[in-house]
Amino acid sequence: MVLQFIAQLEKTPDEYILKSKANYLLYAVHATWNDAKNSILYAEKSLKFAELSSDKNLLVPAYANLGVAQSLKYMESKNSKDLDELIKTSKKAVQISEQYQNQVTNYNYAIALLNLADYQRNYTKLTVNDKNEIKQNSFKIIELCKTIPNSQEISAGALGLLSGLAKDENQIELAEKYLLEANIILHTQKIKNFYALVANSTELANLYQQKGEFQKAFEFQKKATDYSTDLYNQDQAETSKKLEAQFQSERKEEELTNLEAKNKSLQKERILYICLAFIGIIGAFFMFRSYHFKLRYSVGRENQLNSEKQEAHLKLQLQEEEQARILAEQELLTLQQQKLQDEVLASQLHLEHKNQVLKNLKDKIGNESSINLKQVMREENLLDNDFESAKFRIQELHPNFFKTLNEHSKQKLTPLDLKYCSYIYLGLDTKQIATILNIEPKSVRMTKYRLKQKFGLVKEDELYTFFHQIIA
Repeated sequence: MVLQFIAQLEKTPDEYILKSKANYLLYAVHATWNDAKNSILYAEKSLKFAELSSDKNLLVPAYANLGVAQSLKYMESKNSKDLDELIKTSKKAVQISEQYQNQVTNYNYAIALLNLADYQRNYTKLTVNDKNEIKQNSFKIIELCKTIPNSQEISAGALGLLSGLAKDENQIELAEKYLLEANIILHTQKIKNFYALVANSTELANLYQQKGEFQKAFEFQKKATDYSTDLYNQDQAETSKKLEAQFQSERKEEELTNLEAKNKSLQKERILYICLAFIGIIGAFFMFRSYHFKLRYSVGRENQLNSEKQEAHLKLQLQEEEQARILAEQELLTLQQQKLQDEVLASQLHLEHKNQVLKNLKDKIGNESSINLKQVMREENLLDNDFESAKFRIQELHPNFFKTLNEHSKQKLTPLDLKYCSYIYLGLDTKQIATILNIEPKSVRMTKYRLKQKFGLVKEDELYTFFHQIIA
């Protein structure tokens, strides 16, 4: 249809803007298919007509689109000449934006800056000047977005580039700051961009894992999984809408064909009726033949329509079953991932205790105090057996242990609270917990009392019993 529209536009030589936009549509289709050759072809045509139109605000995105097409080619070839062309095209878009600021919107200018910075960051070997240029352009993008409605994705992209540079320079805290700012900005969108949220949450999870903050890493990894599920559901809904629209379009075309056929049939009938008025019996004979033909045609057409309708219904049913199967597989993967992450956290608790025991032994040896190593080893073996047995129950029977605790708590549980809950659920008494954490039993009792308040329990209630009731 777009090709037909372009063919019609050829008859109107002065419609450069329409020609540029029509070729942009063809470029966008081929870019979606990662077809580098054809996307470059139509992007160059769109650029040619944009230049002829003298519309600078149309020219900037035309250069930006050509840059995207050239990036597809470079990703296939990895040729330095293709990379040079890509950077040259992207800089041209920025140059025009800065030269004609009064004619180019801030949105197109910000996109041109973001594309250039992204290509430099991901495809080139950065010098100090290159890094400074990317930082300056990123901050400029953020300032421009303050004047652009619904530009959260662009701001988040610039913050992502700044975070990447900070990580390259081992400035982990600064990288975290930029990613968290991007996360906040993305959540201000009325319609969430789940692609951007998945990428941002994954980056934060990796960063916190690198820092050793496993609880935060776990939380953002879970968010990334939830956003992936939302993205999947969104894609499935859009696919269903497209299938429904396609079905309705085909149905309307079919109805139009039937109406045209019926119209032609009616014209034949009029001619036949005129003939009947003049030739009598011969006309009656032809009328009978026409009626018989029409009846047979209608029956055959109706059977054909019923068959096509049934076939379409079966196809739709098969697609729904396939979607249900894929969703079930994704839910299974999510549960498996949750189980693995809980296992990591439980093992982290155990490892933390082991480290504390080793530290205590080291301190005692340094103080030359008498140590009964056999007694220490015997206590640790007994504790290990209890811990491993109970940890198996948590991992195998209760993969959503920590999530369930947070759902039943009336106040926010800290990581230390979750640690106490784990030990209590594992069946460790006050003395064992005090030994593990190297604190006084009195502190353990106070913490238990505080946990009862957070869960809304009275003094007489047992936390161990309560945990096993809610995690049955």
